[in-house]
Amino acid sequence: MHYWNLLWDWNTLDSVRAVHSFLEGWALVFFGLLVLFDVLAHFAEESKSRAKHLERIGLACFALAVLSEALAYPYSRRNDALARRQDAEQQAKIAALDNATQGLKTDAQNARTQAEGFKAQIAASGALAKHAEAQVASAKADSAAASAKAEGFRLEIAKAQESAAKATEEAARITKDNLVLQADILRLQGNIADRVLTSDQRSKFISVLAGTSKFPISFTSLDGEPARYARQIISALTGWKINAEGVGITTLRLDPGLEASIQANVPGGVPIIHFGPNANHANVRVLEQAFVAAGIKAVAVEFAKDTTDEIAIHVPLKIPQ
Repeated sequence: MHYWNLLWDWNTLDSVRAVHSFLEGWALVFFGLLVLFDVLAHFAEESKSRAKHLERIGLACFALAVLSEALAYPYSRRNDALARRQDAEQQAKIAALDNATQGLKTDAQNARTQAEGFKAQIAASGALAKHAEAQVASAKADSAAASAKAEGFRLEIAKAQESAAKATEEAARITKDNLVLQADILRLQGNIADRVLTSDQRSKFISVLAGTSKFPISFTSLDGEPARYARQIISALTGWKINAEGVGITTLRLDPGLEASIQANVPGGVPIIHFGPNANHANVRVLEQAFVAAGIKAVAVEFAKDTTDEIAIHVPLKIPQ
């Protein structure tokens, strides 16, 4: 059956399940495309217009994925409702079959009682022996037919119970799949969101630096999310001598030696405090302590070729989890 036709078949469990699976499948496809275009945008960062175009496509894929999830949600609820209704109908059929079986057993017992009465009449009256034997035979035939019907009903009951168990199992599987997909959505939303310096982190960061003489600090970052995060950190350094000219640039070229040292010692996505041999190491340590107190992972890297006493902080791109 074509999925377009299934969209209107709201009262059929198989149709609702098919539409739900269809929408969930497209949601996964769009989430995959979101990750793909996000990676392409990262590799195309040298071309700002191309990177923004890829990011917009990724956002469109994310919107479509969320839309697919939103459309799949009522079908998930409808599937649960139809599964419960089908289970209730099966239970009602089972109860009706039980009642019918009990009635047939009663009929069989009555037939056996009549047979015994016929035997008594045969013993009492030889003249009616043949007639009584015919009635006994008829009663036995009725009893056998009733027993056969009872066996048939028992088999139908077993099939109905099996169908109800399968429907319950399918409903549980769909519920589990929904929970997994919702967890994936929350994780992807966390990867897309900007890093934020919370008020608690800001207070702890400022508290560690409160007793320190304010020394010059330079900041560098690419444009976009790294620049926004860098400016949040800079806003916590009110009164300090901050050089923010390197924040928000479209292309960042580090010295090859410094870049090699960073790649060898620094995990991706964390702020980097880099300095030369002539820098005040006590100032470097207090910056590290401020980041640690705020719960922000940061790494200090010494660059031997840097002959100045400058301390700089580089905020790299966020690494998706």
